[in-house]
Order: sequence, then structure tokens, then C-alpha cells
Amino acid sequence: MHLSGVILQEQRQVMSLQQIESINILSMDAQSLHELITKEQEENPLVVPVLCEQLRVAGSGDLWDNSLLNIPYAACETAADVLLPQIDMRAFTSIEEAAFRLIAESLNESGLLEVTPEDLSGVSGIPSDVLQKCINVMKTLEPAGVCASSLAECLELQLRSRRIEDALLFEIVKNHLADVAAGHISRIAEKTGSRAHNVKERIVTRKSLNPRPLNGLVGEKARCVVPDIILSREGASWVVELNDGGFRSFETDGRFAQADCGDDLCEYFRQKLQRVKFLNNAIERRRNTLTGIGRIVAQKQSDFILRGGAPAPLSISSTADALGLHASTVSRAVNGKYVQYPGGFRELRDLFARGAERDRERTDRISREGVKRIIRDILDAEEKGALLSDDKIVRRLNLCGIKLSRRTVAKYRSEMGLAGMHNRL
Repeated sequence: MHLSGVILQEQRQVMSLQQIESINILSMDAQSLHELITKEQEENPLVVPVLCEQLRVAGSGDLWDNSLLNIPYAACETAADVLLPQIDMRAFTSIEEAAFRLIAESLNESGLLEVTPEDLSGVSGIPSDVLQKCINVMKTLEPAGVCASSLAECLELQLRSRRIEDALLFEIVKNHLADVAAGHISRIAEKTGSRAHNVKERIVTRKSLNPRPLNGLVGEKARCVVPDIILSREGASWVVELNDGGFRSFETDGRFAQADCGDDLCEYFRQKLQRVKFLNNAIERRRNTLTGIGRIVAQKQSDFILRGGAPAPLSISSTADALGLHASTVSRAVNGKYVQYPGGFRELRDLFARGAERDRERTDRISREGVKRIIRDILDAEEKGALLSDDKIVRRLNLCGIKLSRRTVAKYRSEMGLAGMHNRL
């Protein structure tokens, strides 16, 4: 038996506790950072308490009363808390303002208005035409579909908010929801003069809509959506603002550090001072990273933000390269955060659309959703006697300059609710 000693050289990066905490601060959303700042002000005697604005709620205006940073952030408990801040009451009369509040308080738990303007007028004395005007305004608010008088109208409002123009889908939503619930695909196809697989495709889109727009936004435990990045438009340029309540950095009270004290107390103050410096650096790093990401998102997704449709292709890695950061850093900064822009808000990660590469000789890219639309168009155009297999779809895409594997095509087709060739008969 022969034994030999082997020396292996291994390179390993060991992260310090401060590095780990710095990464955690980068990953924090606005509310979590707010709580960290509050806690530090309470526990670190060197920190001078600062006066700071409240965090903004998605959809709210720009006017806020100042408040101490350590006042707990309130939950949105009613429909009025969610909806009314989105309305600029300066543009309306006091009677209309009262109408808005009455309408918000009359919504059911799902966000639908099950009473008529005449019903509300009878109990409030507000003219029904004023109430109808205010209802129409509230139907344009977020979340889309709120204040609708029926489930069908709620879904129609959501389709319009997404700028979807699909006559068959609107027909299904407006007149055939009962058949959808019962699974009567063939009956819908017969009534609308459409093919069954086209009906199935629209039903998949319909399932992405929310029949209860206020569900999860109101109630005792509900929290308002607090955006981390706020994008606004000034002329032809985008302005990127972080929702941090105006907080910039901790200031320290030098009297403690200069006090005549024993070794143990001096060491305690030294550690607290180092803690302040570390937090200021970590928060500044988070601010710079999110601001850079916000600028790139605003530039790349400007058309989507202003006109709707599908987000343009934008990857984490390309954003990281542009900022001179590692992709994992950008990924951590993006996760769990929201961005607000004119007309809406959504998760920041949703604006990073994965793309399918075209031929290597071509530099342009097409988004995942764009590829799906092309696959859908190909299947819509297929003849009953010449149904297309996934391999044939791949070849059709190749003719368009889009390189995808058969497995990817099958995956995209399945995600759209479209059956395989043998089940589309």
C-alpha cells in the first residue's frame, strides 16, 4: 500500500461580516432600509437624529408632510388609502372630493362598485351626474379594474390599461365568462366563429387578469406598495429619484467621541463611529447602484413606459457591464424592489426582459414576449390540413432570423396555453 502526500492549492474568498451586511443593505427595499435607519438612530448614541420625509406610496402625489423618521410607516387599511392619493384633488370641487371618498368607501372587498350612481346619490345628496364623473375618473386609477360595475368590465379595464387590442379576447371577456368558467371551449368557438385553439389562447391571457384588483392591497395587514425608484419626466429627459425620504447620511455628535473617558468607553465610541462610517458608505453604494440601474431602465424602457406594450430586451449582465459592476450585484439590487413611473408601477425585475438571440451577424434582439407573439401568429396562420410541428415552427423562426431550439419553442407554446400539433386537431 503506497501513501503519498499531495498538496492542493485552493483559492477561496472569505467574506467578512461587514461585506455580508453591505450586500444585505444593497438588497434592502425602501421600507427595510427605513427600518434599519430608524434602529440605528435609536441604538447608536453618536448618531444625531434627522428629520426626514415619509416614504412615498406608489401612485401618490409629491406633497408630503415632514415627519420624524422613526414614526412607524402606516399600512393601507382601506380602499380610500390606496385610491385617493392618486387623485390631484386641487383639480376638483369639494363636492367632487366628497364623491371620490364616498365611492371609495362603497367598493366591495374586491374593488368593484356594486351600487349605481343613483343609489349613492340617494344616500348622500350628491348629484348622480357628479358621481358618474368621479366614477369614470376612478376607473383610470391603479390597480387597473378598480371601480368597475361588473367582473366583465373589471377585466375589460385591465385589458385597456395594457393597451391590448384583441377583438376575440374582448368578446370572450364581455359575453362568455360563464362558458369560460364551465370550460365550454367549443361552445365559445362556435358562438364567436373562432378556432378552439385561438379561444384557448385568449383564455390563458384572461387568466393573467385579476378579478379582484384590491385583493391583498386593503385590510388590516395590507401594506402599501412602496417604490424604491421613482421615474419622472422633465421635457425629453428622465429624472431618477430614490424613495429614501430624503435621507443622505448619518451625522455624528462629536461631543461623545471627544469626551474624557476610560479605555473601555473610548473603545466603545470608536466602534460606534466606525459603524456610522460603514453604514454611510454602504447606503451611498446602494444609492449609486440603484440610481445607475434606474437611469438605464428609464433609457432602455422609455418606449414601454410611455406607450405600453412589451418591455424591450434588457439583461442583468448588460446593465452590470454598463455600470462596471458584477451581475450578481445588479441582481441583488433589483430583487424585491418596485419602480414607479408616469401612469403606473411594477416590480423592477419585470423591466428586465430576457431576449432570444437572432443570428450572430445581427446585433438586434427580440424579447421573449415578442418571440411568443411570432409563434402565435405562425400557429394562427396554419391550415387545418397542414398543422405545424415544433420542428417546423423552429424552421419558420429561422427564416425570420430567430434561432431557437425545438425544446424552447415547445416551452413557449406551452406557456401560452397552445397545444401540440396532435392536440390541435
